[in-house]
Amino acid sequence: MTLRVVELFSGIGAQAQALENLGHLGLDFTSTVCEIDGKAHRSYCAIHGDTPNLGDITKVEHLPECDLLTYSYPCQDLSVAGCRRGMKQGSGTRSSLLWEVGRLLSDAKERERRPKVLLMENVDAILNKKNISEFNRWIEFLTNLGYTSSYKVLNAKDFGVPQNRKRCFMVSSLGGRRFIFPEGFPMDRRLRDVLEDDVDESFYLSDDKVAKYKAHDERQRANGTGFGWRPSEPWDVSPSVLTSPSKSSTNTIIITGKIEDPSRYDCENRKYGTAGISPSVTTYQGGGHVPKIRVQDSIRHPCATAKGYMEASEGDGLVMNRVLTARGTVQEATAPTLTAGNGCGTGTVDKGLRIRYLTPRECWRLMGFPDSAYEAARDVPTSKTQLYKQAGNSIVVPCLEAIFKAIYIDNSWHMRPSLEWKQEAEP
Repeated sequence: MTLRVVELFSGIGAQAQALENLGHLGLDFTSTVCEIDGKAHRSYCAIHGDTPNLGDITKVEHLPECDLLTYSYPCQDLSVAGCRRGMKQGSGTRSSLLWEVGRLLSDAKERERRPKVLLMENVDAILNKKNISEFNRWIEFLTNLGYTSSYKVLNAKDFGVPQNRKRCFMVSSLGGRRFIFPEGFPMDRRLRDVLEDDVDESFYLSDDKVAKYKAHDERQRANGTGFGWRPSEPWDVSPSVLTSPSKSSTNTIIITGKIEDPSRYDCENRKYGTAGISPSVTTYQGGGHVPKIRVQDSIRHPCATAKGYMEASEGDGLVMNRVLTARGTVQEATAPTLTAGNGCGTGTVDKGLRIRYLTPRECWRLMGFPDSAYEAARDVPTSKTQLYKQAGNSIVVPCLEAIFKAIYIDNSWHMRPSLEWKQEAEP
């Protein structure tokens, strides 16, 4: 049987990607999308093939007949990072578009064409005190349509993606079935495992900017204020991850210092180590909000180009006019044998600091998309700004893949009366 899918607020198609990934298990599907952002839909089609688009959800009269309906409606008015204006029906907020989904489901019931399974995804702030009453109202609305709902907060770092990204997922089903969410698994990947080997110089902070930060650090030290720019010791852990920095853990976000204002510790002012996991990928609407990473203390080879150069760690020896030999992603160079006539010169790497932004490709990798999907969207062509935005607006693919596998392959259900949703819902 071919699964008929409708993806509301589809973006670049994380749901489609997850279902495609399960194709080897015999899961086949067709999809119709609903996406108002034309650029996102162009990327969707570049990745997944030409797909019908219903467009603006407020103008959709009927849902196409389907087995699975997904709805990852706008989070801006729910998120702590956003306006927090809520999702109350009739409020006119972007997050209140949820009730357009309700309108279409009510119509589907009247036409006896209710989808068998619904999948919701949104920020975990939907469970905050400000939003929980409206969220419960939504669940009750679904109950009255005949759906049994279960929800749970899943974190990308528990499903093989080195990003700390918590999202609330809810599965609603007809027939009194309560969904059992998949468990996560230990992760052996770090942020550095998704980084590109060769990154354009444009992603790096300039030497002049780094020099200004260092000068600021020296002034603060001279003043005895204690707010220097030096990377913190020991490594800090993001407040959102309660893992001790003294323990080796892949669940740690390593913050190695601050970028501009030493009194601020918000996301755009941090630089992250590559030995931990990534902070949550956002839509990055300019202003330097893309996460910045501290890469190896390094020195450029004199013959390097702007699109790539060899790096050596602090203390490594090098021949100043020869390209160093790289082994893996870490340069392990040693000084050559010194001779009396060594005219090329021998040096060592002095203390330096290289900080750069995550690239769009790296952000797509942190959302679980294969490089082929990123390249298809990039080659539309799509601007760097849009590529960042499309990644941040998407859903972590392995989380969806685990959910769809539990639904359609493993049949992870309990039979429960639909009116017991309050007792059965995940905390």
